[in-house]
Amino acid sequence: MAELETLKSLFKDSIFRIPDYQRGFAWKVEQLEDFWFDLINLENDRSHYTGVITLKKIKSSSQPKNANERWLIDNGYKMYHIIDGQQRLTTSIILIQAIIEIVKEYYKNKDSDEIIFCDQKLTDIIKNFLSEKSLKHNLITYKFGYIEDNPSYEYFRHNILNEPYSGTIQETFYTLNLQNAKNYFKKQLNSLIGNKSIESIETEYKKLITRFLFNPYEIPSDFDEFLAFETMNNRGKKLSNLELLKNRLIYLVTLYNDKELSVAGKKELRDSINGTWKEVYMQLGKNKTHPLNDDEFLRAHWIMFFIYSRKRGDDYVKYLLNNRFSLNSVLKKKPVKVNLEKIEEVSEEEIEKDELEREENSNLVLKAELSPNELKKYVGSMKESAKHWYNSWFPLQNTDIDPEIALWLDKLNRLPIFYFRPMVMSLLLNKKLSTEEKVIILKKIERYLFITFRLNKTQSTNGSSEFYNAARRLYNNELNYESLIELLDINTNYFFDKNGFKFNGFKQLIADRFNGKRKDGFYGWPAIYYFLYEYELFKMKTRGTPKIDWRLFIKSEKDKYSIEHIYPQESSKKYWQKRFNKFTDEKKNILANSLGNLIPLSMSINSSLQNDGFDDKKKTIRNAKNEIIRNGYENGSYSEIEISRETEWTADIILNRGLILLKFLETRWDVNLGTKKDKIELLNLQFLIKK
Repeated sequence: MAELETLKSLFKDSIFRIPDYQRGFAWKVEQLEDFWFDLINLENDRSHYTGVITLKKIKSSSQPKNANERWLIDNGYKMYHIIDGQQRLTTSIILIQAIIEIVKEYYKNKDSDEIIFCDQKLTDIIKNFLSEKSLKHNLITYKFGYIEDNPSYEYFRHNILNEPYSGTIQETFYTLNLQNAKNYFKKQLNSLIGNKSIESIETEYKKLITRFLFNPYEIPSDFDEFLAFETMNNRGKKLSNLELLKNRLIYLVTLYNDKELSVAGKKELRDSINGTWKEVYMQLGKNKTHPLNDDEFLRAHWIMFFIYSRKRGDDYVKYLLNNRFSLNSVLKKKPVKVNLEKIEEVSEEEIEKDELEREENSNLVLKAELSPNELKKYVGSMKESAKHWYNSWFPLQNTDIDPEIALWLDKLNRLPIFYFRPMVMSLLLNKKLSTEEKVIILKKIERYLFITFRLNKTQSTNGSSEFYNAARRLYNNELNYESLIELLDINTNYFFDKNGFKFNGFKQLIADRFNGKRKDGFYGWPAIYYFLYEYELFKMKTRGTPKIDWRLFIKSEKDKYSIEHIYPQESSKKYWQKRFNKFTDEKKNILANSLGNLIPLSMSINSSLQNDGFDDKKKTIRNAKNEIIRNGYENGSYSEIEISRETEWTADIILNRGLILLKFLETRWDVNLGTKKDKIELLNLQFLIKK
């Protein structure tokens, strides 16, 4: 298979399978657009080079007699594993399936065997590229797909190729990519037809199967497909380290000799690896619109399971692939210590016989540096950890988590959690700690993070090594509840002395925001969203249901319209001029960005209304039909309702509200910000106090 081949010739008498160590379908809309653009812009007299497809032929003898593909293999078909190029072949098959569905919809009153498309029966096209039916065995065999151990196996058959199925099919971000690809092509095809005939689709189909050229390369039978896979990348996206590790672990299983691991044991361990990665991918892609990063999970688990190194960002990859799970970890044998009886003085002949037996026995006790049990333990830990990794990111989406634990996990994510993710995963995995103890630990973590990184200008990695190591010790039951609490308290107390909280760091942090380039004061304080949201939750406790959804409260770092300046930055209205024109521009800016002048909005307010006077901001505006055009403070968030009770908005009220919010901060995080004078200085409003 050395010459360029069309899709039509490539699929002639061939079956293609994506093996279990391969990742799922990784192409996103950018790659789909490239593929579609190449197709529709291909001129009639030209061909398109699609790329190399690396294949490994599967020996007929290795296929069990009851395999679904066996009857085709017995009739001359060849079966291949796709080592590289699966994204392009998968995309081609999805497009063909989409074309078939569009054609069926076009001829909706005809059966498939009655539909003629490109001078062929539609059933023949299905037979050429998608599936063949065995009348003798009463089964359907797909010419392209995943092997059964691949997590995308069922989804591809039932949701992409439309094989009927009544059960629940596991979905991941890889299966979402498959469905998105199908939806994308169906939309493009429908747009292509428009008011035209089906011939416009026929044109693109012919180009796809006859003028998209592939360069199939079959690796020699004695060449290892696992090693080939590790060295190759696909067009759309580089393989993740998690994907490479799966391939490596499956390969290592094949390297154990039969004395180390039986044939049945190898199958069991390989099934365990596949089951683990199926679970991992399911958890990482459980939130289909916000899939979790492969390598972040792998690194966090490495920190928790092995040992943390902060020399380089890719230390974990080098450790896993080049050290712990390298080929030498299995191929390089080490002697196992055994207790031998002392040799008594005997004849020379007996000594020679004894030495020979010892040499033979020494070969029997040589074992891999990485034992099958160690590999199994690691894989089992990965599987168990995956669900708790998901829970650490999306605690409120899992009803199995204790509500109090979920509440504090949600706070950590909003804070954000910084480098405590491995610790949280280890905490959730721990079966010795009670729910109450876990909640207390989470509260301690939240307080530590807020004081360390939000009330002080501390480097984001400060303390990371210590808590990474603590995560591993907690996972291995080497760190108990009391010791972990003590560790958190010691690190938090760094910001306290005999007089209490050392608030000068916070004062300097805010002063820098007022005096810096942006001069945005508390509005630019990194904790402002979190702080005002926590105040809103505090007000909610005595009132009832929440009025602010965090997802709407902060849309992005650039969009800060969800926090309102009550006294606006642009104060051209008479209301504001009357009350604030006595101040200089510098002092006006300080007042606008002071803590007491900021409020979280329950929904976006049109920016053209931001300068309204206080009386207008409080009111809900309705049209002639009594329909709400714009919400006012009076029916907004709890903080807005609290503000709406003020008769007017002045500099003194900004100061008083700032003091109220600082008092809340002291109570909520158990810190002391000093005297009233200290707090006024923190708010930068000393100029309001008469001397």
